[in-house]
Amino acid sequence: IPRLTRVIAIVATIWLTWLAGAWRDRAGDRIFSQVLYLIGTLAFGAGIALVGQMYHLSGDTASAALVWTAGAMLGAALMRSPIVSATSAGVGILYLTAALTDSSFHGSWFLLIAPLLAAAIFALSHWNGSRMGKHGAVWLLLATLVCHRFSNFSADISQLDYLFAFGGAALFVVISFTEDAIEQIIDFAHPLLAYVLALSFFGFTVLQIGYGHDKSSTAMLGLIVLALSVGALLLKGRDHGGVRALAYTAFGAEILYLASETIGSLLGTSAFFLLSGLIVMVIAWLMIRIEKRIKAQAREGAAS
Repeated sequence: IPRLTRVIAIVATIWLTWLAGAWRDRAGDRIFSQVLYLIGTLAFGAGIALVGQMYHLSGDTASAALVWTAGAMLGAALMRSPIVSATSAGVGILYLTAALTDSSFHGSWFLLIAPLLAAAIFALSHWNGSRMGKHGAVWLLLATLVCHRFSNFSADISQLDYLFAFGGAALFVVISFTEDAIEQIIDFAHPLLAYVLALSFFGFTVLQIGYGHDKSSTAMLGLIVLALSVGALLLKGRDHGGVRALAYTAFGAEILYLASETIGSLLGTSAFFLLSGLIVMVIAWLMIRIEKRIKAQAREGAAS
């Protein structure tokens, strides 16, 4: 197949799928129109790769992914397509991954470009009503923060670790008490709780690894993690499955870590496990009691 014919076929595929998607969208089809938009977006990315290969254009995967992300975002804005907004977030993560493995054209600029992409995709997804796009934008931002931590610092402790740990915990508390107000603004406060809590646990994990040689600091950080887990359960554990899963996982992992690092005797380890188990049982009992009381009040209100 001649090169020109292949280029025409690529361009025709992109335009035909987008025009057909717009036609179905105007007809009120909310499923097939999005499928056509998605096919057109994927064809755009495939076209970048094929044209670069045919004409031996200089570049790398990260550059191609960046152009693909920009094109997907433009299409999502023009057609106000939720699925294309989510696709742009996925391609943005591809850009970050490619920039990590091949930095010949990007250097460390991707650590600045990726957060800007995440913010733009989140705003675009909010405008399009794409909840999956918002999740993808937050994942892109968190992944960039982690990459920034390990690209610019060694395995030793850095100021970013403290920022992640304590800043994430502070954000969790703030969002917990202002969830309704934030929800009215960005319509994403509920999932955001789990993300900032995960960021906080990540920061504490890196700090504990860095302080591994100091048992007193390790124990102190461990107690903070246990307190954060318990506080998260008390604040949002009842009505947030993601927070509940993170808190229980962090609590259990921290118990095992502290037992292996700070407690030497078998008797001391057993007592530590017993006390931790009793604490979790009390928390679970309190949550069950609170939930039963709320349900009882809801039934009484419905009956009246």
